[in-house]
This record gives sequence, C-alpha cells and structure tokens, in this order.
Amino acid sequence: MTKIDIFSGFLGAGKTTLIKKLIAEAYAGEKLVLIENEFGEINIDGGFLKESGIEISEMSAGCICCSLVGDFNKALREVVEQFHPDRILIEPSGVGKLSDVIVAVERTVDECPELKLNSYVTVADASKVKVYMKNFGEFYNNQIEAAGTIILSRTQKMSQEKLEAAVAMLREKNADAAILSAAVADYRPVSVPDRKIKKTGERMILELERTADILGSMRAEFGFRGILVGFAAETHDVENYARGKLERKRCDMIVANDVSRSDIGFNSSENEVLLVYPDRTELLEKAPKTQIALQIIERACRLAQGKAPSWRTADPFHA
Repeated sequence: MTKIDIFSGFLGAGKTTLIKKLIAEAYAGEKLVLIENEFGEINIDGGFLKESGIEISEMSAGCICCSLVGDFNKALREVVEQFHPDRILIEPSGVGKLSDVIVAVERTVDECPELKLNSYVTVADASKVKVYMKNFGEFYNNQIEAAGTIILSRTQKMSQEKLEAAVAMLREKNADAAILSAAVADYRPVSVPDRKIKKTGERMILELERTADILGSMRAEFGFRGILVGFAAETHDVENYARGKLERKRCDMIVANDVSRSDIGFNSSENEVLLVYPDRTELLEKAPKTQIALQIIERACRLAQGKAPSWRTADPFHA
C-alpha cells in the first residue's frame, strides 16, 4: 500500500521546512517520491531532496490542479510502477485549489487499489491569515476549507490577541480540521533590533515577555470541547510537572519526555515518553519516533472513542 500525503499552502508559508523535517524524522526509512510542479517551493532546494533519495517528478502541464486529470493520473501511475514507494508526497502550487488536488488524487486512488489518500495538510502563515483572505479570496480560502489539518507557521512573533484572531478566522472557514502549531518558546524579546547590538559593557539585560499560550487558550478562549492533547518537555520531576500542566490547561492527556537524556529526544531517532492522564500514567518505552508517534495517536483515538475522563464531569466548563 502506497500512502499519499498532500501538502498545500501559499508560497512562503513553510511547506519546504515541514516536508524536510518530516523526511528527516517522521518518514525516516521509508521509500519516498515527491511530486511537485514548476511553481513548488522545493525547487529552490532540490539538492537536499535528491541527497535524501527522493525522486522528483515535475508536472509538464504546470500546476497539477489546473492540469488534465488524465495527466495527473498518468504521473501517479508511473510513480507507483517505477518506484513502488511507501509514500508519495504531493506539493501543489501555492495558488492551487486544494479541493481540486484532492479530487484528482481520489479519482486515481479509486482506480488503483494499491494507493491510499492518507492526509491533506495546509500550512498557513498565521501572521498573514487576514490579509490573504482579503487579497486572495477563494484561492486562499479553499486551501483552508479543504484541509484535514492546518499547521500554523510564523506564530513566534505574534501577540496572544492576534494569534487568537487568526485561529478564529481559520475556524470560520473550517470547523472540523485540526489546527496545529509547533511548540513556541515560553518567552520572546520585547523588542527585536534591526541591527547588531554593540558591546557596551560587561553585562547586558534583555527584556522578555510571555508568548501566546496556544494550548491553554484552546478551552479557556476558544471553547474547544474535543480531546485535547498537550506535550511537555522536562528536565526533571517529569510526571509532576506534566500533571500540573494537564490540570491547568484542562487536557485529556499530556505527552511528557525527559529532554535531559542524551539517548532519546533531541538529536536522536528514538524517544521514550510518559503519557499522563487525569487518573493514571502510561510509559511508552524507548522506540523509534515514528512508532512512538503512532502509539500516541492510537491512545488519543481511544480517548475520542471511549468515555470522557472522570474529572470532566466535575468541571463546570464541561457541564
């Protein structure tokens, strides 16, 4: 079975960064094929992809969502017949309609039982949501509306208020997609100089301010009532800090790991995590990160399908 993952988003949103990170970590060991078009971001760094053992198939007809479905069908079939990949990554044009790309893939999947449409993701620059909705209208909105998952980029310099406004606008266009963001630093500089800071003394003080609490705002600000999973990277007293985070932010599960260990986590292809629930804990022992990720998803699905944790019934927020 060959999985197909579609990565959409306007140019500059961060698709290249996401794809490169997935290749290096999540898809390590898989045989991959990337299908892009001549307007794709990956062209600017094709050397990295070729070094990673990925074949690049460019659409001769330009943007795949504007190409004949027959041409796209042929390209996918040739990829499967020639390379027999575990996964096909599709990076359409930044101004293409995601819904058209999904339809083209679904038609091909219907004709090829060995193919499976696995995911369709849109990467959105959170700082430009409002202006892009205004300036690009249906082309931008379609990428948001058709996405199964929306990954926010460029959140690190946004205020809590602006971030919440961006998420609210996205949610208006897509009520069902998971909206995700990479972990951001807890603090950021109050001001960022536009030139080098010159050495003026023996000491220097940098003023910091809190960044937006994305996880904490999910229930408190946005009224999210689904299964909420958070992550905690700790250096000591892992379980206690994770449990405190679970209770403060009203999560259903916290995935905690000890980042002080040199054999897991950063700079390692393996990890070991402690799952902290309201009424128990579960250790996922050291394993490849992809395996750990699948176990985390499986545990989250169990929560979604099962009964709500007991603490919810006593929480007036969930009454």
